[in-house]
Amino acid sequence: MEYQTRMATEVQQWAARLNAHVPGVSRSRPVASAQYWLLAMIGSWATGPGLEAAHQRLLLTLSRARRASADVATSRKRLELRISELERQANETEAPGGKAMDASQVDAAGQDQTTRDVTGQLAGLRLQYAGMQAKEQRVHAANRRLFAAVNAFRTSKDAIKAAYTAAEEAAKAVSAAASGDQLAQDDATGEGAEPR
Repeated sequence: MEYQTRMATEVQQWAARLNAHVPGVSRSRPVASAQYWLLAMIGSWATGPGLEAAHQRLLLTLSRARRASADVATSRKRLELRISELERQANETEAPGGKAMDASQVDAAGQDQTTRDVTGQLAGLRLQYAGMQAKEQRVHAANRRLFAAVNAFRTSKDAIKAAYTAAEEAAKAVSAAASGDQLAQDDATGEGAEPR
């Protein structure tokens, strides 16, 4: 009598691919031992430390990526503040009644040089700011992709563990049914009875 177990189609497809590489696996063993062999193959991935360790490494990578994103955002904000400070300085030097325009303290040549320096610094900082914004967008997009990958990995890890649990229960049921049939055969032949 051949026993059949029910398992998710995902697990059946995976087992078929696995058995395709090892010819005759399911035919060379009794059904119960084939189930336990399959369980051992799945279990080495599902219950082993490798799957959980890989998930933890992905989470660590995600936290590092988030930290890098925060660092880029902080740098961009610092550039914003520096730009606004230089713009304020440039407005003060150009203002007619400003402190820097006092003719007794600063001559005209020095004032022109200061204005050119501030304008040059502003141009450089604005270029850095544009580059920082582009970098922030790239890092943010990479974070989104990494987050999606971590979620997909977690989902597949949970599916593998669920498939393993289902296969384990199926193997237990097959084993119980096989031992129940063996007990029934022993009772019928009288071999399993103990002498009194």
